[in-house]
Formats: sequence, structure tokens, C-alpha cells
Amino acid sequence: RRAADNGNIIAMAGLGLLLKQDGRTEEAEAWYRRAADNGDIIAMSGLAALLKQQDGRTEEAEAWYRR
Repeated sequence: RRAADNGNIIAMAGLGLLLKQDGRTEEAEAWYRRAADNGDIIAMSGLAALLKQQDGRTEEAEAWYRR
């Protein structure tokens, strides 16, 4: 967590994944989004998958898949 808090993009994406697996989707989305906004392709994909699983967020998910 410390690495993510300190701006490590890979750690942000990893934390997003762990939180998603733990069912903490709101927190996962926030960390995925931070990493994705900083150009992490894995986070973009993870964020898109997370959004796709949520009702009504397919368009937003598709936008992340297209980046």
C-alpha cells in the first residue's frame, strides 16, 4: 500500500486487483483509475473489466478498452 500511496503505478494497479478480488469494488476502481490515468495499460484493462461487471457502465468500460 505504501508504494501505491507514493505514486508507484504498478503498485496502484496491483492494489486495484487485490481489492477487486476481495470484493471491494469501489476502492478497486479508485486505484485502477489512478494507475490508468497515469498510463498503465494493465490498469486500463482491469478498470474496463470492473466497469463491465457493473450495470449501466458498459459504455465507460468500452472507452477504457479502446484506449
